[in-house]
Order: sequence, then structure tokens, then C-alpha cells
Amino acid sequence: MNRLASLEVIHNEEPGAMPQKKSRCYEKITEEYGLSDKKIESIITKYLKEKELKPYQAERIKLQQYLNKSNLRMIVLFEGRGVAAKGGTIRRVTRYMNEKHYRVIAMGKATEEQRSQWFSQKYVSQFPRGGEVVLFDRSWYSRAMVEPVFGFCSPEEYKQFMRGVVGFEKDITRQVRSW
Repeated sequence: MNRLASLEVIHNEEPGAMPQKKSRCYEKITEEYGLSDKKIESIITKYLKEKELKPYQAERIKLQQYLNKSNLRMIVLFEGRGVAAKGGTIRRVTRYMNEKHYRVIAMGKATEEQRSQWFSQKYVSQFPRGGEVVLFDRSWYSRAMVEPVFGFCSPEEYKQFMRGVVGFEKDITRQVRSW
């Protein structure tokens, strides 16, 4: 019996809960691998969370196959403060996806060249090809939420962004089939 199967056997149907009575299998695992109760509980919890995600991962794969067959594109935005677990979430989302059909884009601070261009140009240049999913680790919404707080944009740049963002997104959705 492999280690994960053994862990499932000792799990008592309540996620993260440890068995009330330690089975022979449980004792064997603690002896064989030298694991504490706390470590075993952590492994079981992680295993159960992964098992819970499997149906969703299968759906993402089906979605990716559909996008590829129909030559459609998808953009997924992850926005949040620093250490908001965006990167970890993106890793879980992409774990079983076909690497040929998705890209993760993490935009850094604008370069001198990008500062001289239309603000959204650096994002548009990264938009997906037909059949591809692009996941943005931070997006154009940084201009609305992060940049004003840290002084990375002027009040006038912020106002221009806020006036134009709705039209920008309407253009994206309106033209999605013709890119």
C-alpha cells in the first residue's frame, strides 16, 4: 500500500481529523516514516485538499481543450496586495493545464519605453492567441488600486485610467472573436 493510500485508510471521513483509535496502518506509518501526529495530520489535510480540487482541475482541462478547438481566448486576472497568495493560486490553477496553451504574465514596474506608450499597451501586447489562456499576476487594475497609493502614477494618470477602463474592457469583449 503506498503512503497516500495508507493515509486515506487512517483518515476517518472528517477532513483534517485524526483517527480516535490508532490503527495498525497508522502505527506503521509513524514508525516507518518517523512522523509525528501533527505532521501526519498536515499530510492528510494537504492530501484531502488536493483530492477536493480534482474535479475542478478536470473542468479546467476541458475548458482549455474547448478553447483550443474553438480557437477562442481567455484572460484571467489575479489582483491583490503583496503576499495575497496570487502566485500560489495561479500555480494550483495551472497545475494540470497543458503548458502549450497557457501563459502566466507577471508585469513588473513599467520600463522607460512603456511609460512613453499608451498605458494599456503593455497588457494588450501580452493578450492570448487563439486557443490560449493568459493569466495575469496583477493587471491594469493596479493603476486604480496600487499605483496611486505608492505614488507610481500621478492623480491625472489615475483619472485618465478611471475614465477609460470601462471602454477598454468593452472593446476587449466586443472584439474577442476577431483578434
